[in-house]
Amino acid sequence: MIEEIKKEYSNVYGNMIKEKNLLRPTSLGYSGSASSDSVFELFKKIKLKKYKNFIDLGSGDGKVVLIASLFTKATGIEIDDELLKVSRKMKNKLKMKDASFIKGDFLDQDLSKFDVIFMNPDNPLYDIERKLRNEMKEDSKLIICGGLYRPLNMKLEKSYTAENVKFFVYSKG
Repeated sequence: MIEEIKKEYSNVYGNMIKEKNLLRPTSLGYSGSASSDSVFELFKKIKLKKYKNFIDLGSGDGKVVLIASLFTKATGIEIDDELLKVSRKMKNKLKMKDASFIKGDFLDQDLSKFDVIFMNPDNPLYDIERKLRNEMKEDSKLIICGGLYRPLNMKLEKSYTAENVKFFVYSKG
């Protein structure tokens, strides 16, 4: 199934490049994309199957959520209507029943029911750190793609490199 996801998103990105819309601002930041292979490899390494609920904060085009749904129940939250439309279209096209998407600002989402929280931030997001510390369960994990944002008051448990992409796993500490 990962190959089907990669193929379909390759088509989506080809169209976005033609429309000069691959990397663009949204109301809360820039839309970017994580590598399918790196995300899939990370999820295997961390044994995402052992977790019950995954959420991607600022899920963009939904690719990370769809990959996560191969392992567990996965949710994405996105504020941008165009990106949300792509996410839902891809979910339906690929018939991914364990994936869902919410329109909204992740600062307004209750994060207490999620075991794994994923972020691929385009800038430091210190506003969310207090929310995470208040709402994350003791055994929940925060995964951050890239080194742009490092929580100040959370415990770095481990870092992974998958396909030359760095991921950092934090707990409440």
